[in-house]
Amino acid sequence: MITELFGTYILMFVGCGAALVDREKTLTIIGIAMVWGLALMAVIYAVGHISDAHLNPTVTIAFAAACRFPLIQSKGFSGVAIGVTLLFNVIIAGPITGASMNPARSIGPAVVSGAYRNIWVFVVSPILGAMAAAMIYSLLRPSKTQKNQESSKSIYNDLYLHSNA
Repeated sequence: MITELFGTYILMFVGCGAALVDREKTLTIIGIAMVWGLALMAVIYAVGHISDAHLNPTVTIAFAAACRFPLIQSKGFSGVAIGVTLLFNVIIAGPITGASMNPARSIGPAVVSGAYRNIWVFVVSPILGAMAAAMIYSLLRPSKTQKNQESSKSIYNDLYLHSNA
């Protein structure tokens, strides 16, 4: 938990800091998105081996709801993929939502500023969206038995079956 708190703190400090810097020195939405994406990628690689990098409670809830709670997530290029996904999300939705795809990103500033107006939208929407995405993924993803059957098939299987008949 300490690792998750530390990782979330770094992510929020750097990402929200970029938005504050943008007020004084123009970073543009692309610059802010790059900061968020690269910060997330760095945190995933820095703490993922300790805590699986569940920095967003929305993701944890969605994995639990889909019964696909992964044991280890910080392998290979997963940090790059997740960081780039955040980068694009900030570019696309950032100007509209303030790039709030993480309830921690919304609750923290609300507590500090005392502004709780419509906070429920920024908590409930990412959770419902992530749960829907996890369920759709589960429906579209082939089962393990289906994968094993596909990997053992060859073009010759049918020939051998019919030649003995």
